Amino acid sequence: MANLRIFLVRHGQTTWNTEDRFQGHADVPLDSTGERQVTMLANRLANLPFKAIYSSDLQRASQTAQVIATVQDSPVILDPRFREIHFGLWQGMTTQIASEKYPTQLSSWNDNRLSYIPPGGESFFQLADRVASGMQHILSLYSSDDILLVSHGVSLRALTCQLLEIGLENYWRFQFSNASLSEIQISSRGASLNLLNDTSHLANDN
Repeated sequence: MANLRIFLVRHGQTTWNTEDRFQGHADVPLDSTGERQVTMLANRLANLPFKAIYSSDLQRASQTAQVIATVQDSPVILDPRFREIHFGLWQGMTTQIASEKYPTQLSSWNDNRLSYIPPGGESFFQLADRVASGMQHILSLYSSDDILLVSHGVSLRALTCQLLEIGLENYWRFQFSNASLSEIQISSRGASLNLLNDTSHLANDN
């Protein structure tokens, strides 16, 4: 692997983001702010041609990827392995509502966010396994290119830990804002973090 750059993008804002709801696998679209955000991000990336654009198949991510792809004149490859973590029965609920309806389960999740499985959902470890599978597929196909991946907050945290060979228990140290841009460079020496959670392209979003 000579010099591969993976550009990581979190999808634009949704109404559930602003309402602090568990989204997970719920297929929530971008809101009007999210649409503006991804347009500004696409303009920033217009002069950086990507060999391939990958995305979670959930529409908040695929919408984001498609706007970028239109500027790039490049197709989007949808892969469900890059979906957000599945929050099961909590999906659609605010944290407050979930704590009222499932107080014991939510407390257990807060105490052990790596291995606890929400009712009907999946654990962080299970998420990490599937996003790792998706990334290994990408790494098997490309070696000296620029690749864009549009995904979700928790998924990007897991991927960043894995690519940088950092223990998954440190996932919380990485933050990914809506429509943010990050970059990880991979060479024969390993991976290095070139850019993290950059939202400078959104500075003029009023």
